[in-house]
Amino acid sequence: TEEGDPIANNDIIYQIISGNTGGAFDIDRADGRILVAGSIDYESVMAYSLTVQASDQGSPPLSGETSVEIIVIPKNDATPVITSPSDNIEYSVAEDKAIGYELVEAKASDADLGTLGHSTITFTLAANDYFEIKDSSVGSVTLKSQLSYQTASSIPLQVTACDNPTDGEAQRCSAATSMTANVVDGNNHHPMFVPESYSEDISESVSGGTSVLKVTATDEDSGLHGVIVYSILSGDEGQFTIEPSTGVIRVSTGMLDYDAGTRVFNMMVEAKNDDNLMFADNATVMISLTDANDNLPFFNQPVFQFTFTEGDPSTTHTGIGAMDADATAPNKMLEYRIMATSDETGWFAIGLTDATLSVSSGAVVDREDSDEVFINDLGIGEYSFFIEVSDDSFTDNTRTDTARVEIKIIDINDNPAVFTEFPEALSVAENTVVDTPLGTVVASDKDYASNAEIVYAIDSGNDEGKFAIDSSTGIITLAQSLDHDAPDATRSYQLTISAQNPASTELSAFPTKVTRMLDITVLNSNDNPPIFEQEEYPASVVEYNVLTSVGQTSGVVTVHANDADGDDTVNGQVSYSITGGNSKGIFVVHEMNGAITVDKPMMIDYETDMSFSLVITVTDLAPIESERKTDTTLVEVTVMDSNDHYPEFGRDTYEGSVMEELEVDSPVTVSPSISATDADSALFDPLVFSLTEGSPFKVGSDGSITTSQVLNREGLPNDRYELTLTATDDGNLATSTNITIVVLDANDHDPEFVLTSDELTTKVSENVTEGTTVQRVETTDEDIGVNALATYTMSGGKGDLEIVLETGDIVTIETLDRELTSFYELTVVVKDGGLVPRSSEISFTIFVTDENDNPPEFTNSSFIGSVSEDVPIGTMLDLVVKANDPDEGDTVRYSLTDNSDTYFDVDEVTGRIYTTRELDREEIAFHSFAVTASDLAVRDEQPTTIVEVRILDLNDNFPKFVQQEYETNVPEGTFTNVGVLQVFANDIDEGSNGMVSYSISSFDPPEAGYPPNPLFKINEENGFIFSNVEISTTQDDPWCQFENGTCMVTLNVSAFDGGGDESLASFATVTLNLIDDGTIPIFKNSSYSFGVREESDGELVGVVRAEAEGAVGENMEVTYYIMDPSTGELVTNNSMFRVETSQGNGLIYTASALNREKLEVAIITIAARTSGEPPRTGLTSVFINLVDVNDNIPSFNQESYQVTISEEVEVGTVVVRLFASDEDSGENGRIRYEIVDATETFKINMDDGTVTTSAGLDREQSGSYVFNISAIDYGTDPQSSTVQLSITVQDENDNSPVFVSPLAISVSEDAKFGIVVTQLVATDEDEGYNAEIVYTFSEGATEFGPFSVNSLSGVITLSSSLDREEIEIYNVYVVASDQEGHVANRSTPAVLKVTVMDVNDNLPEIVPDQAISVLEGYPMNTLFESFVEATDRDKGENAEICFFLPQGSDADKKCDQQFCIETETGGLYLNKDLDREEKESYDLTVAVYNCEESRENNTEAIVTVVVLDVNDNPPSLESCNCLSGAAAEEAPFGTTVTTLTGVDPDSSSPVYFEITNDLAPFIVDRDTGVVTSAGLFRGMLGDTLSVDILAYDNFGNEPFMTTNVTLTVFIFRETLQIILTFNRPKDEIDDRANDVQNVVQQAMIDLRPSSPEAAMIDTMVTVSIVRVAQNDAGTVVDTLKTDIILFAHNGMEVFEPEAVIGQLESNYGVVEALFLELEFENVRPYPTISGPSLIPAWVWVVIVILACIIICLMCFFLFFFIAERRRLRKLKHRGAHSSYHSQMDQFTSGVQNPIWVSPYENWEESTVDESASQLERANPIYESQELTIEMFQQDDDDTLSGLGSRENLAVPPGGPATSTPFGGRNSELDEDDILADIVGSGTKSSKTALI
Repeated sequence: TEEGDPIANNDIIYQIISGNTGGAFDIDRADGRILVAGSIDYESVMAYSLTVQASDQGSPPLSGETSVEIIVIPKNDATPVITSPSDNIEYSVAEDKAIGYELVEAKASDADLGTLGHSTITFTLAANDYFEIKDSSVGSVTLKSQLSYQTASSIPLQVTACDNPTDGEAQRCSAATSMTANVVDGNNHHPMFVPESYSEDISESVSGGTSVLKVTATDEDSGLHGVIVYSILSGDEGQFTIEPSTGVIRVSTGMLDYDAGTRVFNMMVEAKNDDNLMFADNATVMISLTDANDNLPFFNQPVFQFTFTEGDPSTTHTGIGAMDADATAPNKMLEYRIMATSDETGWFAIGLTDATLSVSSGAVVDREDSDEVFINDLGIGEYSFFIEVSDDSFTDNTRTDTARVEIKIIDINDNPAVFTEFPEALSVAENTVVDTPLGTVVASDKDYASNAEIVYAIDSGNDEGKFAIDSSTGIITLAQSLDHDAPDATRSYQLTISAQNPASTELSAFPTKVTRMLDITVLNSNDNPPIFEQEEYPASVVEYNVLTSVGQTSGVVTVHANDADGDDTVNGQVSYSITGGNSKGIFVVHEMNGAITVDKPMMIDYETDMSFSLVITVTDLAPIESERKTDTTLVEVTVMDSNDHYPEFGRDTYEGSVMEELEVDSPVTVSPSISATDADSALFDPLVFSLTEGSPFKVGSDGSITTSQVLNREGLPNDRYELTLTATDDGNLATSTNITIVVLDANDHDPEFVLTSDELTTKVSENVTEGTTVQRVETTDEDIGVNALATYTMSGGKGDLEIVLETGDIVTIETLDRELTSFYELTVVVKDGGLVPRSSEISFTIFVTDENDNPPEFTNSSFIGSVSEDVPIGTMLDLVVKANDPDEGDTVRYSLTDNSDTYFDVDEVTGRIYTTRELDREEIAFHSFAVTASDLAVRDEQPTTIVEVRILDLNDNFPKFVQQEYETNVPEGTFTNVGVLQVFANDIDEGSNGMVSYSISSFDPPEAGYPPNPLFKINEENGFIFSNVEISTTQDDPWCQFENGTCMVTLNVSAFDGGGDESLASFATVTLNLIDDGTIPIFKNSSYSFGVREESDGELVGVVRAEAEGAVGENMEVTYYIMDPSTGELVTNNSMFRVETSQGNGLIYTASALNREKLEVAIITIAARTSGEPPRTGLTSVFINLVDVNDNIPSFNQESYQVTISEEVEVGTVVVRLFASDEDSGENGRIRYEIVDATETFKINMDDGTVTTSAGLDREQSGSYVFNISAIDYGTDPQSSTVQLSITVQDENDNSPVFVSPLAISVSEDAKFGIVVTQLVATDEDEGYNAEIVYTFSEGATEFGPFSVNSLSGVITLSSSLDREEIEIYNVYVVASDQEGHVANRSTPAVLKVTVMDVNDNLPEIVPDQAISVLEGYPMNTLFESFVEATDRDKGENAEICFFLPQGSDADKKCDQQFCIETETGGLYLNKDLDREEKESYDLTVAVYNCEESRENNTEAIVTVVVLDVNDNPPSLESCNCLSGAAAEEAPFGTTVTTLTGVDPDSSSPVYFEITNDLAPFIVDRDTGVVTSAGLFRGMLGDTLSVDILAYDNFGNEPFMTTNVTLTVFIFRETLQIILTFNRPKDEIDDRANDVQNVVQQAMIDLRPSSPEAAMIDTMVTVSIVRVAQNDAGTVVDTLKTDIILFAHNGMEVFEPEAVIGQLESNYGVVEALFLELEFENVRPYPTISGPSLIPAWVWVVIVILACIIICLMCFFLFFFIAERRRLRKLKHRGAHSSYHSQMDQFTSGVQNPIWVSPYENWEESTVDESASQLERANPIYESQELTIEMFQQDDDDTLSGLGSRENLAVPPGGPATSTPFGGRNSELDEDDILADIVGSGTKSSKTALI
């Protein structure tokens, strides 16, 4: 208090103004002491918060407040109460329950439980023998020992619950709860059979269902336990059944069989309890069968087969058998018989009992006699009949069976042969071929096989053996040829034919053989053909010349044939016809004389048919045309060619091309190659080509065109030349054609961009459609064609833009999105199409302009918030919706969609939600509405989101009783804890605000000084009002308000919610009328507690009993009711229970299936009412504990679980925790977790449901896991539920792309630009963005080839042309990479192998300049060793080359006149023999084409066929003038006489020369043929000398050929020479002397000899000597000048110098060029020199000395000299010989200076000495030089060197010679013979050598 206040103001009064729940405290108003005023119960209120007010007494009074916190200290003041089971409850338990069986689980409550020091309750069970509580904390009563109904049928049990204080307070225990376990009896007696065995006999024929006997068993148990079931355990074999209830055994099937089955059945029969099949007893039953005649006899087979031989009565068979299955006689005794109707022949009999089959007595079996016997194909007789077997049972029940007997009758030879077919007569032509069938005879025999075999023979009439008969078939044939025409020929025959069975003999029953006569006549025929005199006739005709209209006019040839038949008959007369080779009818033949002539000369065309092969047929004129005979011959008609065709080009026009700027002589490509043919033969070859003059081209002999100057396409109009090409044959026939030569462009210019700088930047809207052209890139190229064909590639398009390969249009391939890419930096590369492309590059920038093309996007699909229900209108919630718009500058506006909610709205700009109406949670607790976001664009659909607003509860509703006033009667004497009434109030708030608690707030009327009324209490949770004491009232009770003598207790019941400090309450009045009815029924217990299993319906819960003590009469009868707790109405049943009255007891049953999970303890009030008037009522409360049954399955808190986890988490990472609950209690509600599906990747904690990884994850191996997890309770019958857990493994970028598309592809080389070559496809085992792949070419790789790649699609396109022939394989280095943006991008390189597939774009070409060599004389139709080589730049089928000859004469163009070619190989072979000497080489036009294409598309080339020489011709000097020469009389040694020029048609070697007459005064140079003087000719002026020359080839090596010629040399006057002087040194003139000789000889063209004979010989010029220039005196005048001394002659005379000089002057132009070159100075005649000998004396001395030396050497080397002679003669005589003697003789007679005429003309007739004298007379100069040479003889076998072998020696005159095969002789030769050979030879050799 404040000082200075008045006293009243200091007077303080204290009062508690709030927080005094239940009036527990009071306060001293004066001193403020707080006192306990009421009952304090920790369990009701644990703490109080009192607000105390202190007020003074001033005016106005002032006050202050304070809070006082009072904590209630708990005390163990509550005794545990067993809530379950109820007291005196009874349970039934079967005596066979297993140890551990739970009878019940005791439960208890303790108000102190959970307070400090009071935490647990323990349970104990009173000692007993059968049950226990193992775990005192649980209270589970379980069985500990086996029950026995007989030992203990009822077991009393008592359970006590005690608390366990830890603070030292005394333990409190509940009252013991009693219960009874009633043991249910089990089945403990076994059935027993009386008696234990049974037996019975029955017939096997009894039917099914027949009763046999009955077995009986007993069981001491009764009821269900005493019911017996019978069954047969074994031994019945399915034949018997037993009735389960009666034990009657019956036959089941009626299939008993004494004979074949079981005769005695020993069965085991069992008896079992119906309710316990384990209890059983067994008995034996024996049933025996008796036999019955119930089986048919039966044969052991249905058919019996036996064999009998005809005519044999002794055969028997015993193989017939039958059986009868009956086991005893007489049922099984059998008899046999033949069925009379089946054996019509009566041949057979059968034994009655043994079934022996035999031939009947007196019967004869004959295979051929009876129609009943069937003869089969094998000739065996077949006969059958039936037999019967029967049993004999001595009853009428006899049974039978039948069988078929088949008899095979074997044949015997008992029938003769008989002719059935026999010709009357036969005729045969004389020309019938041997072995020709003429006729057939046929005989037959009824027997079979060998018994019926027939052998045919000709017994007589065939002495000449002309005929034969087949012994088995009877076919008569011609055995030898016949001749009707011969004088002694037999023209008719009579044959005796026989037929006989070979098996028959003379002793047989039928031995006679059959014979008949047959006449055969021989007929005449035409049997000689005409025959041609020649097998082949050669002929020739001239083709018709269409240009001159001249053809064949004369006959061709005449053929002739002879016919041996003679001309006097028509068979010998013949006619001729052309039967082949004359399809055009060109030729005709005279029918009678065989003359062949030309009928159609104009149709003879060499070019069409080079020959005709006419088949001429001669035919005789036999009367019968079919018998006429013919012969043929072949007439080979050769067609002679004429020049009647102009050359023809292969095409009307040609087109060629050549690249510009190539060097001169570059070939022009003409396709097909230029070819011209002349249909005429090679006689008119070759063709000569020419081009338009002045063109820059030239044409070769093969038609190939080359450039003659460098070309320039740009300076050429139309890029081409138009030219005329002419081909002329050797007959001057010419043809022209046009050729166009296109000058091809060379790729020498880069493509150039034509864009301006402004065009390098452009804009495009982002909303353009795919395929929109953004920009066109244009270029120019000065080149043309493919070199100017631009292709475009681009980079930087990011998969959104691409450039059109051909046009350069940059187009969109995806819809552009500015929000993703706002601009593109592009690089465009343009390439031309050249083989080596040229390119240019340019950069572009393309900006993407924004369009309002993106709607706003909400950040969440829904927005959730809450607001209290009491907020005012317009309140802004802490809830904002948010949407983003990726477009530029756009502003999002928010609005409610369709005004979907009237309580809320959204701020248009901020998106904040605010209220628009007052809220009331109880009216609408949850609001959901849609909000739309708009960017002002008009769209069909605007983005929306869902906004959910939860209204938070405010405790603004009072609990409300369902009725405000309650009233019921409560009988006095009602025990404590009896429920008398239940009130109920509802609060529509939620949560704690809606939880209602009840209390009795006060009693009415309370009176001072009395404690509160203790009569009643209320359960604060359920509002149940119980009696708190036993009800008994007096008039003095202050809590009673009596009315009409009845005490009425009024209770004010309050219901308050859980709003805490803001708790609200409402009140109701309960009036309880305490009725004193006198003696009321008193229940045995004040309350009952029972237990019943939930879900039991109609089950007895418990029994209550009340008795009205002291009552009499009707008041003793008690009826039980259930009191309605809210109305007090008595009913017999409510929704859960019903009560029945029985013998004074109240039986409480369940009225429906109860659910413990909804209500664990049910409280009902049972009323017991008497029947008297007035009725008396007693009450008791029954607490029914619902015992849990495991009837709820565990329930997961989610229907399924979906979890995402990274694939890189570690092992043991928690994935998810699952939770399941079970509404059951105890073990029934305890849960364990299991993974149902086996997995090694995850595991689960069985207790808490935590799933963790147990192995590493790899999304690529498994991207998700789905498995089931079970929650299982621990109940006795466990319940479970399963939930699916889906685990998605989140991808990480841990895999590189892998190419899956083929990395080896092919593309055709003619593919167009831009074509898709392939598509790279790579896969990335990652997913999503991690799996997005970009394709590029490898950086740094140089070989991209002509390809480009789309980075997103992987499509590779062709960016330039391909040419397989240039590059066949490209190795393109490609890379597949992750998209950009990864921490570590992954990539995979690969090599894409692109094989360019060939197309047939190249014509095959023949390898140029081919020369194929072939030897002359090469065999026809044999392939050359070398083939025509051709190439095709293509490959495979496109490169398969076929060959043909464009000038071929056949249809297939395989052959021309000379050659043929193989189409497939190009191999050549001859169509005509080759002769190199006729033609050394051939220019063969060969064409090639692709075998798969038309032959029209070909290329041609000239292939030179070189004919290689074979040494098949001897050398020849016939055509040269070198065989005559001249020498000046004074010519010195070494003077050139002439130069021999040999010609050998062969080419293998030069011609070599030797002089064979060794004494000739000349020397010849072996190689050059220059003949020079080897002696002096002084004194021989005018003489003519002959020199034998041997010319040979092949270098003298084998084989070689030779020619012998004679050189005639005449001696002329030296002065007939001329001297040419040149102003050049001698060494230079020596080299040019031959040139001078040649030009001077040419100048002598007009020089004429004096005689006509000499005029026939050409003039020759011979250089005698070349010397340093001398004057006429022979003195050297100038060493730098040179004289050439020469003369002119014709071999017969030497021309005068003046004439020669005159010719030089006349024809100086011929020599002028050479003479000027050699600085010709002058010409003069050879000077005339008189006086002494030209030879000085010292020269003669030297000559003599040399002669002596030579003579000595000749003697010394004689042997070698002779050997050399032999060698020369060998050369001379080995080859072909040519003699010119006769030719030369005709020119030597009467000519000046004859040589060798007189002296040697008659050598053959003179002796050696005479020859020598003649020589001396003719040549006195040689007298002193004669040397006689001795010739010596060789051995017989030697060869004379130089003469050849003996075989080649000539026969001497006057002496005979023996010819040898080689034309020589074999006689011995002496020296004279040898000399005779020498003299007699045509070479006029001498034995004298001239020195």
